[in-house]
Amino acid sequence: MAVPALVRVLNDEDDDLRYFATRALGNLAAEPGQAVPALVDRLADPNVEV
Repeated sequence: MAVPALVRVLNDEDDDLRYFATRALGNLAAEPGQAVPALVDRLADPNVEV
């Protein structure tokens, strides 16, 4: 259940938090079933800059 929390941190104003959340998401390749849907939802969000 770490993926949704890490995806939420990607919107944080703290550069360090965003950096480490991005790194952590990259390391979650063992959980693609969670990571991919969470990231797809984020990319589809019109309020998120990609």
